Amino acid sequence: MADDEKDFEILKKVVLDQSLPDKYAADIKKYIKTLSDFKSNETLIADLKSDNPTTEALEVKKTLSPVLKSFVKVVEAFKTNEEIFAILKEHNEFAESFNLFEELNESLREILSPDLSASSRKLYIFDSITSHFSEVNITEFRCLKNIELKNLSTINIFAGINNSGKTSVLEAIKLLSSLNNKLEFIDLIRLRAKSFGIKATKTEWFTEQIPTAHISGIFSDVPVSLSLTKEDCTVDDETYYVTSALFDIKACDQFSSKIHFFKNDSQMIGETKSLRPSLFSSPFTDDLNPKLLMDCHRESLKAGSKKMVIDFIKKHIDNAIQNIELNDIDRFTVVHDTMVPNPDLTVFGEGLQRIFKMGMLFAAAKNGVVLIDEFENAIHASLLPKVVLLVYKLAVEFNVQIFLTSHSKECIDAFAMCEDLPKDDLSAYSLVKKDNEITCVYFSGQRLARLIDVMDLDLRGSVSE
Repeated sequence: MADDEKDFEILKKVVLDQSLPDKYAADIKKYIKTLSDFKSNETLIADLKSDNPTTEALEVKKTLSPVLKSFVKVVEAFKTNEEIFAILKEHNEFAESFNLFEELNESLREILSPDLSASSRKLYIFDSITSHFSEVNITEFRCLKNIELKNLSTINIFAGINNSGKTSVLEAIKLLSSLNNKLEFIDLIRLRAKSFGIKATKTEWFTEQIPTAHISGIFSDVPVSLSLTKEDCTVDDETYYVTSALFDIKACDQFSSKIHFFKNDSQMIGETKSLRPSLFSSPFTDDLNPKLLMDCHRESLKAGSKKMVIDFIKKHIDNAIQNIELNDIDRFTVVHDTMVPNPDLTVFGEGLQRIFKMGMLFAAAKNGVVLIDEFENAIHASLLPKVVLLVYKLAVEFNVQIFLTSHSKECIDAFAMCEDLPKDDLSAYSLVKKDNEITCVYFSGQRLARLIDVMDLDLRGSVSE
């Protein structure tokens, strides 16, 4: 058994016995102090973040990475068991260590992860924001040409007939949000194709799906733009080379990067940056990326928003549900008053699963963007007004901007007529397709509510200004 697994078993035993030896707490505190001392060494961290870190810095990283990995595994394993974690946090020594851990974890994982090099590490252009997107202009992306989205709000709804470009709008905003982040760019293509990564398909086919994109907007009062093109480039070894994706970006600064695609691999050239975190959810592809849900669950648990979602499910769907937990084989199970052992989450209805998955998104997207395709999917129409309010509260709690699509008039009406959702926080857009051209008609939240009330407006149909 590995050392960190032994630590886990020992800690589990002492917690269950509610006996927490000071020596063990002191050992954990020692680990935290080691990592804290490292974080305070600004010169060393700058060295590691550079494109060419020194040998000395790499040796320190090699030494500390296993320490962080071990401690992260122990702490996060316990955080999946809320009862045990609550007991731990009542112990002064552990509570102090956990607080330090929360401060250190995110930044240190970026620096010490052995899987992230300086050139591929995920960075945000905006450390803090004054606002989100106020406008997005899609000059070219898939079926969309010259689409202007003005007056964006906290919640933004896109409606229209089938094949009118609703999902493409979300993808364009997602691309502009994540800029040249390689993993998120690849995910965006594979999720549309419902294909699990490049290795699950022929690379030649995959690269054919790379779209040309020219997208711009205003984010946090700053003009931002992205141009994406596909081009064959000169590489050192062309034996397995296929093609490249080229990114030209303006956001506070101007920079470019490339992703070279090979038959069995890809290579990022240049600095990787995103505006802020952005998460894309679709009822048709969420299950293709289980790690995303696990990561979001961890953040929701840490931020306390998971309880809000569980309380909602308990109140409005099944009052016998006490919790939804991640087990030791990375499956979500439901703690239920009448079902033993805990059943898998998939035993329950699609609507319950959808609400849980959407609810988990917001803590992980703090100060960023959440994009939800076909919001109403699997959710009963009678429950939609309550789900709308839940999502709005989560968006406000974590300062998240929402972009969503809907095929449902009941869903659109639920947003427009929600008394607790300020009309200034809602914008709606009807995508109208005529003669193979797509245009966009904007409705303020106040105007949308008035037209629905007076003439039962259907945003999905052919509307005009």
